[in-house]
Amino acid sequence: SKTADRSPYANTLTENGTVVEAVASTSTELLGYSDWSTSNYLERAYDADFQFGTGDFSCSLWFKSSGTGTVETLIHRGTTGDNYGFRLQCAVAGTIAFYNRSSSGVLVQSGEAIDDGEWHNVVGLRRSAVAYLYVDGVEVGSAASTVNMDSGSALLRIGLLNSGTLPATTSTISLVRLSATAPTATQVRQMYDAEKGMFVAS
Repeated sequence: SKTADRSPYANTLTENGTVVEAVASTSTELLGYSDWSTSNYLERAYDADFQFGTGDFSCSLWFKSSGTGTVETLIHRGTTGDNYGFRLQCAVAGTIAFYNRSSSGVLVQSGEAIDDGEWHNVVGLRRSAVAYLYVDGVEVGSAASTVNMDSGSALLRIGLLNSGTLPATTSTISLVRLSATAPTATQVRQMYDAEKGMFVAS
């Protein structure tokens, strides 16, 4: 399902427009979602379950991109002014950036482009007041973060920034997960190792 929450919280998403659903690779059971645009995206209205405050949290997803050339929003939780929340995005150069923001932001960015048409796992999290970014199970950056992400007007969007710009035009996204806890570095690696086989053809 494009919209069903598989956790016990049942935070169902709203589909705006038509998000394309297809197998992640040839003859796989796992699905990926694409054709993101300013009118095609998934959204969850304000939800207190995503008010992580100044505490630990994590966001994990898999994506592949055929080459961005512009900033693409994979997931964003915050206000239309891009405040009070977090964002995972693919930058112009094909690198991954993780924002953790209040009215000002903390940015952690990967150094290597991964818009190579292959599936990659990306995890942005905050653990004990430090924001971390992991790509394919490996930590690629960190920065101190004590920002308060709570806002009563924050929305959650997949495939589009909350301002209605920067859609994930060339990206396919799968297995998006949010948690009010933060896995350890070992657990992040274990998740990557356990899941990567699901994206292999047949």
